[in-house]
Amino acid sequence: MASNFGNGGVGSAVLSTCRLIAGGVLVFAGLNKLGSPTVFMSSIEAFELLPAALIPFSAYGMIWTELIVGMLLLYGLFGRASALIATGLYAVFIVALVSVIARGMPLDCGCFGGAFGGGGIGWHTVAR
Repeated sequence: MASNFGNGGVGSAVLSTCRLIAGGVLVFAGLNKLGSPTVFMSSIEAFELLPAALIPFSAYGMIWTELIVGMLLLYGLFGRASALIATGLYAVFIVALVSVIARGMPLDCGCFGGAFGGGGIGWHTVAR
């Protein structure tokens, strides 16, 4: 039995919706971080996962990767590659959040550049 997933059926609508949501989230997060990159650098530093010398590079790299991949997803360009990179970004975010939870660190995630105010990292943050 052939599947219409991705070939104009309901599956295609589901994939398009997921692509638009993931792209929108990445663009929103990237734009908010771009407005105050030093705040985002402080968030990365607080996670205590990277050496200090790598924080500026990782901050700007993550911001621009979020923006570019998010836009590619929104416009439907390089679909599989964009989705793979977005999945990798989300996996990195989840690993970082879980590491903070496991170490019992009382941090704000900085996920959206402070757009939603402060709040401790917990399993609700991972689920979001």
